[in-house]
Amino acid sequence: MIKLMRSGSKTKALLGFSGLCLFSFSIAGIAAVPTVPKLKSPANAATVSCANATFSWSASAGATSYNILFSSQDPLLAGLKNNGSCDSTCTIIKGVNTTTLSKSMSSCNTTYYWKVQGVNAKGEGGGWSSSPAWTLKTDGGNPQVDWSLNAYRKDNSFFPVFAPNSVGGTITYNNGKYAKGNCTWYVQGRLLQLGYDPKQLKKMIRSAKYWDDDAKKAKIQVDNTPTAGAIAQTDKGGGGLGHVAVVEKTNPDGTIYISESSYSPTPGTNYDFKYSTRTVKNTAFENYIHVAKAK
Repeated sequence: MIKLMRSGSKTKALLGFSGLCLFSFSIAGIAAVPTVPKLKSPANAATVSCANATFSWSASAGATSYNILFSSQDPLLAGLKNNGSCDSTCTIIKGVNTTTLSKSMSSCNTTYYWKVQGVNAKGEGGGWSSSPAWTLKTDGGNPQVDWSLNAYRKDNSFFPVFAPNSVGGTITYNNGKYAKGNCTWYVQGRLLQLGYDPKQLKKMIRSAKYWDDDAKKAKIQVDNTPTAGAIAQTDKGGGGLGHVAVVEKTNPDGTIYISESSYSPTPGTNYDFKYSTRTVKNTAFENYIHVAKAK
């Protein structure tokens, strides 16, 4: 008698002979279909950050990676096709190797449905989580800059000497003229406002072109991958002093939406401003510095 039984990622064959003996052996190359994962967070119907949302789910037995689906419609009704692909109403992120995912959402003030699927080593997907799909709503994005906060004033390492006159600072260039803004002052202030670690931020208090070096010395993560809340840094521009900006959002096409203050040493130029935003290619900056959130 031969009976097949699944055990983890292998299938075992049990052989019995009229009660004389019983033994088993593994049949290589047969991968178990992953079990259905359970969604953990954010809770169903929760509101999450548009700029940086974090998702988690339980491990799926037999899974070596996960697919995560986001849809503007219930994927049981529309979007998810029988072959596991998506139409224009949904997106599937494939090959996630952990049970968590952090990402910026494509639209703020929007309701999304989301599901997770385990995938085995042969690329075979198991069942999708939760029926019906859980929902979430994105907020309006990062809060607006509030110049009255101490993040831009007394709590800022660059205040008052490198802070603009508009917030009580004393920064001057060229014969005592006041500059409208300063990139290093703004970036530290913005991240303080967004709740990032002040101790890590205050490890970077030199000119912008040195921020990547100072961050590495302080064991702060530096790479070439932009994420919402990261500091975009380049040695170029700023009259040889470099430039830093804040990544407010990453876009599906690879561009990033940044906020910044001026980085020109010459008051009155197009680069002399207190605050501005723009969308640029992620290659516009050489480094991205990932400061931890305050505890």
